Amino acid sequence: MWKPFLFLACVLFVPPAVSGEALSTAVRITFDVKLPPVAYGAGKLKAALATAAYTLDDNGTNIVRIEVEKGAGLTSEESFRIVRANKTTLIIRGAGPSGAMYGALSVAENIRNGTKLTDIAARVEQARFPFRAIKFNLPWMSYRKGESLQVHQDTCRDLKFWEAFLDQMADNRFNTLSLWGLHPFTHMIRPTNFPEACGFNDEELADWQRFWKALFRMAKDRGIETYMVNWNIFVSPEFSKAHNVATYSTDWSYIGEGDTSDLIKRYTREVVTQVIDEYEDLAGLGITHGERMGGMTPEQRQQWFVDTFIAGMKAAKRPVKFIHRAPLSADKGSGGSTGVSVEKMTRASMEQLALPQPIWVEMKFNWSHALSSPHLVHVHGGALSDTYWNPPPKNYRMVWMARNEDVFCLRWGEPGFIRKHIELNGQDYVGGYFVGSECYIPASDYFTKPDVPKDWQYAFQRQWFFYKAWGRLLYDPATTDEVFKADFVRRYGADGEKIHAAMVLGSRMPLRLNSFYKATWDFTSYAEGFLAAAGSGGAFDGSPFISVDELIDHATLDPDYVSIK
Repeated sequence: MWKPFLFLACVLFVPPAVSGEALSTAVRITFDVKLPPVAYGAGKLKAALATAAYTLDDNGTNIVRIEVEKGAGLTSEESFRIVRANKTTLIIRGAGPSGAMYGALSVAENIRNGTKLTDIAARVEQARFPFRAIKFNLPWMSYRKGESLQVHQDTCRDLKFWEAFLDQMADNRFNTLSLWGLHPFTHMIRPTNFPEACGFNDEELADWQRFWKALFRMAKDRGIETYMVNWNIFVSPEFSKAHNVATYSTDWSYIGEGDTSDLIKRYTREVVTQVIDEYEDLAGLGITHGERMGGMTPEQRQQWFVDTFIAGMKAAKRPVKFIHRAPLSADKGSGGSTGVSVEKMTRASMEQLALPQPIWVEMKFNWSHALSSPHLVHVHGGALSDTYWNPPPKNYRMVWMARNEDVFCLRWGEPGFIRKHIELNGQDYVGGYFVGSECYIPASDYFTKPDVPKDWQYAFQRQWFFYKAWGRLLYDPATTDEVFKADFVRRYGADGEKIHAAMVLGSRMPLRLNSFYKATWDFTSYAEGFLAAAGSGGAFDGSPFISVDELIDHATLDPDYVSIK
């Protein structure tokens, strides 16, 4: 009687079918925990797998290996390759930590969109531009004043907001966060030789410093470099009052002549050095020609930067990177235009700067209205020659400022326009793009009524397609519309592809209007409102909307367009 019993025991030890199914969803992920971007990407992949009912198990039969292999047959450290070793083993191989992170995020996106782990396709993605930046104006040192700017102060001090914003940047392959303010430095340090310049007590300043350091570290962990960019020539209100200098800094009056006294030169130089020394995760600084530099020749403006910012950077304990906004006006006033002589002088000055390369030389594309024509018709100030890139520069690269002054409410996204933009303006001397606004901060959502149901918290999340289209295509212009459609289907269900098509068609309206109705600086046109400034004051003081007569008489921007007249 013992033989049937033995046979029964053997049967009992055969794993039942349900266990086999459970085992097939177990995933083992291997990666180098000492590389923060890789660890970040692995964490996002784990979260996506968990949401899709996979289990993480060190003995899992499904294996995902996230590796960093320098070179790996890829064009840059931000590129990646996905290889399927066999049905159950997937290899994500980046040429650097950021490349490996992007590969992990790409697989996580596939999983969120419903692709099985065993069906993930092999592929290669190459980083097109090395500089893919967000322009973000800070609300507490804002370029202009107004409720729509100051309403963001609490949100922008909340690290939860920045965690969400940086997650979006990483997912969309943006690798640079540029933070813009008139004079951000005394929110970051108490100047050693000018303690009166900081208006905070020790506890308040310590809280600010914790904020900045956490923000810069979160960005770095996501493969994002952070730059502080300011306008000139400003000091803190406290410093202005204490020394009776640069009195315009007390009310942030930003247009006119600047105070270039030796005291302010020394203050600026020392503040720059101290900020670099105290914030080890700050990648770089940027400067702007123009504001509070009225009455100065282009040569004087450039020399002021050399004597202050450049000298302060060189005196720091470590090298940092540099954004140089090209001169916006060539005369001694607050307006004016660019000119070949100014371009030659600026280029010669930049070529002498012994700073980490490449220096990023920024210019506004099509004045302020990037959402217009993909043709480079003019930059801020007027026409532009090829002086900056003919012959090709050796220590700097151009970066276009694609400044959005037209799409604040509309949930914009037109991948075809962005691809054309890159095709026409992505020459070897171009390092990349900035994307962002001047007087719109994508933090607090003040568009949506409080009682309206929504599945987002912050303003940038309303316009997720704007960021995804720009970021993903700046990273890889070969990214197909299928990638975007899949996200629409995931978010909106069966009608997702129809919503995508409608979004693209609707997004062409500001492009067509701004290509047809030539504008200059930001307030001279607002496509979303079908408004254009009338009169020399630059205010919307004409007809409520652009009239038929104005459309008939007005010049076009895009050279492919013909006016009605």
